[in-house]
Amino acid sequence: MHYEIIVLYKTIIKNECVQYTKSLVSDIERKKIINVNFLGERKLAYNIKGFSKSYYVIIKFFKEKEILNILRRNIKKLGGVVLRFLILKTKSTSKMKNISD
Repeated sequence: MHYEIIVLYKTIIKNECVQYTKSLVSDIERKKIINVNFLGERKLAYNIKGFSKSYYVIIKFFKEKEILNILRRNIKKLGGVVLRFLILKTKSTSKMKNISD
């Protein structure tokens, strides 16, 4: 089993998105992260906290409860730059299609 987290950043931080994502995963060993995919700015289906667009980042990682706790803690540290996040359990990453293709 693997997990992936989808993070929606506020569009006002577009230049800092990479830095915020690095700080999000900084406490996790590199070998435990499968992939980090920056999807860029996308229109939201509905406004979230007054924003109609967001920067999407998908982080795929190996199943470990410790990683989930680290990610949740680091998202709280980032404060108001994260509009929303969602953690999903996936069966395999090899069959998943890359959205940015």
